[in-house]
Amino acid sequence: MDKILNQCLLAILLAILIIVPLFFDVRLYSVFDLSKITAFYLLVFALIVAFCVKRIINRGSSFMYNPLLLPIACYLAVACVATCFAIDPLTSVLGGYKRYNGLFSLVCYMFMFFIITNYVEYKMIDLFLSVIIITVCLTCGYGICQNYGIDCFTWNSDMGKRIFSTTGHPAFFSAYLIMILPLVYYRVIKAQKRSMLCLYLLCAVLIITTFYLTKTRASFIGLVVSNIFFFALLGRTIFKWNRLKIIILLLVVVGISVFCSLKDQTVFKRFSDDINLSSETQKLGGTMFARYYNILTAIEVVKDYPVTGIGFGNYGFVFMPYVSKVYLAKKETRPLTENQDRVHQDFMDVLVATGIMGLLVYLYAIWAYTRMMYVHLMNNRLLIVALSSGVLAYFIQNQFSFAHTVLPVMLFFLLGLSVVVCRTNTLTQGFIR
Repeated sequence: MDKILNQCLLAILLAILIIVPLFFDVRLYSVFDLSKITAFYLLVFALIVAFCVKRIINRGSSFMYNPLLLPIACYLAVACVATCFAIDPLTSVLGGYKRYNGLFSLVCYMFMFFIITNYVEYKMIDLFLSVIIITVCLTCGYGICQNYGIDCFTWNSDMGKRIFSTTGHPAFFSAYLIMILPLVYYRVIKAQKRSMLCLYLLCAVLIITTFYLTKTRASFIGLVVSNIFFFALLGRTIFKWNRLKIIILLLVVVGISVFCSLKDQTVFKRFSDDINLSSETQKLGGTMFARYYNILTAIEVVKDYPVTGIGFGNYGFVFMPYVSKVYLAKKETRPLTENQDRVHQDFMDVLVATGIMGLLVYLYAIWAYTRMMYVHLMNNRLLIVALSSGVLAYFIQNQFSFAHTVLPVMLFFLLGLSVVVCRTNTLTQGFIR
């Protein structure tokens, strides 16, 4: 029975990695958001049931200790308080319209993380990495088909010739790609056979090429920072024994980046289009203009709700009244007609939703993860650098955007696998309680 339950847990975790990124239902009005979050809820419910049955059968077994459990539990507690004092508590529980990232989804992400850290063993990590890479390659294939007009669906949204694959938006798709790219780098460097080396190099080429077709600025910054972090932290020993592989990887990344920058419509052109330095006023344009006033509006909201915040998904209820005040104060005449439901800046999003206490606990969780990975860096350097680079990519791009269902799922998976790696390094030092 225990063996069957273990197989069920493994199958469900693998299903989450495959179904959530790939599944969408065109029969729904919210084609990508509602379909993905519903599939995720059903899979997590099955995961919890299987895990609870396993715990009942194995009553004498203990839970695995991990240093991220306390900060994550504290953030959940603060989130519950913020929901109780939210402008609309029901919206805070379920999440705002279309995004559906509220308290309930946060609880599901954390349950998945908890089960990963208590079930997954180090020997399983390679299987999870393989499934993650295969899945992202499938999304890349569909994205490239979209780029060349080969798509069985006719989409109403005009993304300006930017591909979005199975995620519904170029920003979400590009963030998903850069979170997984360091794992592909890891496989390239670890490859022993020439055939596997060539295979993972092709995967890297596919992902990077597809990434530039999304033309997303936030994720481009995340790509640059996470790549610098990855290659800088490899260390002399890894570079010495894998010099040729690392040089080839660098040539692939730089070569594709240079080639893609020579085209007419690129991520670099989107930067220049929104920053008008030629005029005397030197005003921001496009989405940069919207982001600027979005943050100013969020600051005004925080002034009125500093302690508990306004709850998850409630920003859309207060945005228009507050942005009107900011416009009057700044004497701005350019129109901003779109109602925003997120701040598009990670720390401000947390501050608006959960208040000062939420932000402090959030920063504490980031510090706990950073400390955990730093302490164990020398024990399994390459894998730890790959996992932490994926997490870093998420947080960097999220400073200019926000998370979609696919991204938190991948984030908490990477966090869980990080704990498993660090736990394996310290089994002889009483890491298990």
